[in-house]
Amino acid sequence: VLVIFPRAFEAWLNHAGALVREGRLRWMTMAQYADFANRRLQVQWQLRTDAASVTLQASHPDSLAQMSWMLPVQRYAQPTVLQGHAQVLRDGPFWRVTADSGKELTLEMHAIAAAPGGMSNTAIQITSGIP
Repeated sequence: VLVIFPRAFEAWLNHAGALVREGRLRWMTMAQYADFANRRLQVQWQLRTDAASVTLQASHPDSLAQMSWMLPVQRYAQPTVLQGHAQVLRDGPFWRVTADSGKELTLEMHAIAAAPGGMSNTAIQITSGIP
């Protein structure tokens, strides 16, 4: 591949390097990923909806560190951390919420008034994964 497509491979490496510098990509071994994936399976989380907001509650028996949720910007104002420690960053069309440490995290998200469907649509895009 390097011989046939050297410019494409160089562009891919440059792009990956930029993502690493931005903190959006982290290289890991298969063993590290397996450890992360097993920790991820232990995360318990739920959503509660009322007339004005959505509350996300997450917990882990050891630590929520490095667990992330992606929340659509077009649907929610910037999420507020009510309990626990997390970074909330704008990442393109999403709010990326990444837990720093601790066993519990509670977020409050207020719907943007112009969002189609209001609060009645609970099928929101939330994923847990590596930031």
